[in-house]
Amino acid sequence: MVLGAFEWSGNNPLPPEIWLLPYFLPIHPGRMWCHCRMVYLPMSYLYGKRFVGPITSTVLALRKELFSVPYEDIDWNQARTLCAKEDLYYPHPLVQDILWASLHKVVEPVLSRWPGTILREKALRTTLEHIHYEDENTRYLCIGPVNKVLNMLCCWVEDPNSEAFKLHLPRIHDYLWLAEDGMKMQVSHIYIYDHITLG
Repeated sequence: MVLGAFEWSGNNPLPPEIWLLPYFLPIHPGRMWCHCRMVYLPMSYLYGKRFVGPITSTVLALRKELFSVPYEDIDWNQARTLCAKEDLYYPHPLVQDILWASLHKVVEPVLSRWPGTILREKALRTTLEHIHYEDENTRYLCIGPVNKVLNMLCCWVEDPNSEAFKLHLPRIHDYLWLAEDGMKMQVSHIYIYDHITLG
């Protein structure tokens, strides 16, 4: 989606407006497990923006390699609900499929046109405020490598020359390390553990 090798319309909705709901509601993302919440946050921002990078020759080559039919012939409505049987650990309940379809066919069209765009803009500002709050409180390290990359991308989408994006760059190395078999990315690194084990 962000890369341009998959259309946003082939993805189930990740509405940023859910961050505007009152916190007492059980579906507020603030009630999710921290790692789910901190990945959903930047993904909902990118979804709300429908950001797609430049379509380069590499992206076009990926489109040819990844799909068994020509990219322009893909039915994204059908693709949205497809899942390989090996990846489907538990079938979606009918209620979930109805919810996704309703969000896609009813809610999204309303939010993508005036006056719904006013709510979408407010939701995007709110999600970006949460992203910046997380970044500043973790000194741009974030809770893990997945939301680190997504938060950094959101800062770049907001402004590629922003101070927030520039502060993200040097913290990438906190997740990378070189092993005997190549470069690795770790979930987290606890320096105190190194200190204790090394004496």
